[in-house]
Amino acid sequence: FVGDIERSHNFLLSQHRVMSRRKHLSTDVYNIIMRVWAKKGLLNQIGRIFILLEEAGLKPNLGSYAAALECMGRSPNCSPKVITRCLKQMEVDGLSVDELFSQCVFRQDERDMLLKAITTVKPGYKPSLDLHTHLCSSPLVQDFYTQREHHTYPKLDFTQAELQERFKHQLSVEQACTITIDSVEAAKPVTENMAKMRGLLAEQRLQWQKVLLQALRESKMILAKTNTKDYRLNLYPYLCLLEDREYVDIMIQSVSNLPPSGESLKILARDLGSRVYTKYCVQQKYRNENVEKLGTIYGAYTELLAKDTKECITLPREQWCKLEVEQSSGPTLQGGETSWPYILTLELGTYMVDLMVKNLKINSDVLNPAYNRKLIPILYHMYTFRSTRQVGFIKPHPILNEMQQEAMETKLTFDSYMMPMLCPPVPWTSFKFGAYLLTPTKLMRTMDGATQHELLLEKCQDLHAVLDSLNQLGNCAWKINKPILDFIISIFNDRGSDK
Repeated sequence: FVGDIERSHNFLLSQHRVMSRRKHLSTDVYNIIMRVWAKKGLLNQIGRIFILLEEAGLKPNLGSYAAALECMGRSPNCSPKVITRCLKQMEVDGLSVDELFSQCVFRQDERDMLLKAITTVKPGYKPSLDLHTHLCSSPLVQDFYTQREHHTYPKLDFTQAELQERFKHQLSVEQACTITIDSVEAAKPVTENMAKMRGLLAEQRLQWQKVLLQALRESKMILAKTNTKDYRLNLYPYLCLLEDREYVDIMIQSVSNLPPSGESLKILARDLGSRVYTKYCVQQKYRNENVEKLGTIYGAYTELLAKDTKECITLPREQWCKLEVEQSSGPTLQGGETSWPYILTLELGTYMVDLMVKNLKINSDVLNPAYNRKLIPILYHMYTFRSTRQVGFIKPHPILNEMQQEAMETKLTFDSYMMPMLCPPVPWTSFKFGAYLLTPTKLMRTMDGATQHELLLEKCQDLHAVLDSLNQLGNCAWKINKPILDFIISIFNDRGSDK
């Protein structure tokens, strides 16, 4: 329901009215719609959602009051009495104004609007932000944190200007979500057949893009009319997060990277869904105006690492937290991402695979004019057995394999996060925030679909030693041993070695 506020509001009402579904709704679900109405400055709509909360037997939380106060800040004609009444109700519910600023996640100018509303009735108010500098309580590393008066954090062999320039390059790489590089395969003279196949592939890809774009738009029109009362997952909102062409580009990239022997449907679907999620997260950070603030904080953070700045005894995590508190205005960097359930990522990816299998076709005589011309699919959905389980498999047609092998294309496209970072990573300050600048990252790798570890990590109050260890590893600059790499590439190009 991106951009369709009325429809999303009506959907919430449809879920609220059915008692069996209402019990699955939490205060945070109602808050999502509140935040949207707050952007419009429609306080009466937010008031109605507060009534829905009461009907559902739920209590407003900090997010609810933050949305209401933000809306009041955006409304030029909002009476101070209304703001005062809202703040008093907060106190009755056991919530404080300072907690709004320390625990809520803000996007764009939400924090500023919230502060504007509060200062209307409390002119001298300034948020009291607590800098979390709790010492690690583990006896294993306690000395490390308590006995460091005469120690300074090691510097990197880069100037501050160099680090800031590297930050800009890394930002542009992550913004693109993909990176194209030259293959390490030995360059060979382009033969007439290679040139022909490359031209043929380029022509086919353009055609496939048009076909997929049309198929995606038609499919979205059907999904848009789907009854919202249906219990099945409706993928329509997730197909509106990006531009249609961006979904198509992701699908075309997956065709180019598909192994000649094929790929498991589950793995292919997971990768497609994850690419959509990654691109959406990156774009959200730009829309929420996080990137500008990230650049400001990172620029100041480089003072800790650069060789031409003064020495400091603080650790990267502590330095970053300190800078965030000092520059607290504007959007919140941490906590803005919402992880998609694994089943959703899989469903979305499966939907995209289905589009590809049904719509990507090629003429059967494209390589041999002697064959009768007919359109044939370039991908096949097959089944194979692994142990006792039947597994779905997506396999490319031999014609596609032959075209790609004979074209011998020298460019390879990867997801950008597969490449080493060009600048020191953002320090881990919590289990949800750290590492890449824009790309969502997990602190702990797990089996697909496992969520227990995230719940356990949330309960862990003392991860400082773990986070600081990861930050130290991440700040170790390294470079590739070129002679060894050249030796490995030579073996690869020689198709192995007898030595």
